[in-house]
Amino acid sequence: EQKKNTNNIISSLLNSTSGGEKAVEVEIRELVDMIHAAASDPDIVALYGTFGQGHQFQCGGYAHVEEIRNAIRVFNESHRRHDKKSGDGDGSKDGSRDGEEVLPTQKFSYAYADTFDNPTDPGNKEYFLASAFSQVHMQPRGNMNLFGVSMSNFF
Repeated sequence: EQKKNTNNIISSLLNSTSGGEKAVEVEIRELVDMIHAAASDPDIVALYGTFGQGHQFQCGGYAHVEEIRNAIRVFNESHRRHDKKSGDGDGSKDGSRDGEEVLPTQKFSYAYADTFDNPTDPGNKEYFLASAFSQVHMQPRGNMNLFGVSMSNFF
């Protein structure tokens, strides 16, 4: 049931375009489960996240962002095997030839933002999340205003 629900969400994400359509709303737990499923799927080679103006990322607090960051770290640490075509090698299970080892290749994650200047989020949650990706790219003319995270307690 959960896998079917995850597949429905993934297919709706793949069928949507960024131009003028309604944003897809996903609960944090569903997003984390999708990233974990992508980490274990050998057919998925990379993760791509888009941030900045026009791409509204909204979540609760830093605890939710940390959950997503941890899932992205799991994805970054996962590997994918390049299996050789059947018929190559000696018919062994992993497709390797005599004495040849099939090496896993690392999965990468890419984040892109036109800007990290979000006036509604002075705590920079978007950049905090994007920093978990293996590479972060920003438009050359984009703004990046980093403010520290602070709390005060009145007594």
